[in-house]
Formats: sequence, C-alpha cells, structure tokens
Amino acid sequence: LDVVAQSGLAEHSRLAAGRLPRAPGDVTARTPRVEGAVSTDTARRLNIEVGSVLRFPGVQRDPLEIRVTGIVEPRDPRGSYWSVAPLMRTPVLTVLYGDPELRQYWKGALLLPPDAAPALLGTATEPHRYWNLAPAVDDLHGHDVPRLRTAVAATESGPTLQRVREATSPLVSATSDLDEVLAHYERLRTAIGPLVAVAAFGTGTVAAVVLLMAGGLAAGRRRAELTLLRA
Repeated sequence: LDVVAQSGLAEHSRLAAGRLPRAPGDVTARTPRVEGAVSTDTARRLNIEVGSVLRFPGVQRDPLEIRVTGIVEPRDPRGSYWSVAPLMRTPVLTVLYGDPELRQYWKGALLLPPDAAPALLGTATEPHRYWNLAPAVDDLHGHDVPRLRTAVAATESGPTLQRVREATSPLVSATSDLDEVLAHYERLRTAIGPLVAVAAFGTGTVAAVVLLMAGGLAAGRRRAELTLLRA
C-alpha cells in the first residue's frame, strides 16, 4: 500500500461507509497510531473494511498502526484530484521486484488526513512532499500558447524552478504534462487550418452565387417591367 496524505479528500469524495479519518492532535514521527481511509475499489480488491488495522514497520520504534475509519467514493473519478495519482482511486496488479516466480499482487493507496503525515517520518517508508497545481484554463486562448509553453519550460527546468528551489529545497523537481497538451493543440490547429480556409472560401463562394442569382432575378423582373412600359 502507498500511504497518501493529500488535502481535499472531503471535497472530492463521498462516504460509502464509516467516517473520514481525523488526525489525533499533534502528530509526530513517534505517534503510534493514526486513522485512514480507502476508496471503494481499494476496499473491494484488498478486502479492507471499516475497522481494519494496517501496520507499517517503524524505524527505532514500534510499527505505525493505521486504522481504517472510512471507505470513500470519488465524486469525479476522472477529475484531476483522482487522475494525477490514479492509485488513490483504483488499485493495480503489480509484480514484486526481484520475485523469480513473478507473482502478482494488488497495490493500492491508504488515504490519511494531511495533519497525520508526520507519522510517516518514523516508518521504513520513503515519504516525500509534493504539490499538485491545476492550471486555470478559463481565460486561456489560442494566442496564449507560445507564452504558456515558455512558462512551462521555465517551471520544469528554467529560472522559475530555480526560484522555487531557493524558496523550498534544492532537491525540488517539477514535472508537467501541460507541454504535451499545448503541443497537441498546436498540431491540431495546424492540421485543421486548411480546412477552415476551405470552409471560409466555400462560404464566400456560396454567398457570391446567391448574390448573382438574386441580381439575375431582379434584372429579369426589371426587364419584364420595361417591356410592359414600352408596350
């Protein structure tokens, strides 16, 4: 099991059983037990239920006990909250590294309240901090793409990343799939450009034909009127 202490669980899930986990006051690396939750898929695949107790080996301390107090159902399973780390939502079959028999087992995620995260520092796991930042797309336009690509590159390996490291840690890294999204958009826009031009040209041609037909009909009516006047 991966243990994840990510904020926003209450806003992005609904309870299927039990209650949401709570941190027991001031949690430290010596805290003996905390509470957690799992998704409905994880509970079903790994046979976890409300009241289950999972133990993680400690470092110079007793094992950390995590008692499952709730089973949650994602409100938007395909939303960014659950899609960035899909293991939080859906367990996967995997093979233990180095197992000569290649036996498969289920790997899932145990969800802790953020304030309980310090308890992981006393375990044999490898805890790390992370920030997930969702882009604000409401005001983006096609002409913003070059500027956005430059900004993403600066964040992943440029001056923006350097400023982040100065403010946090020199070991901080940044990754994003937004550059691939922008590149795909540019390829798509390039591909449909000729089609848009043809469509515009076709619309103009139809408009011209309609005008010519209207002019021809008007001229025909005027010719008939002139003939009557001469008669």
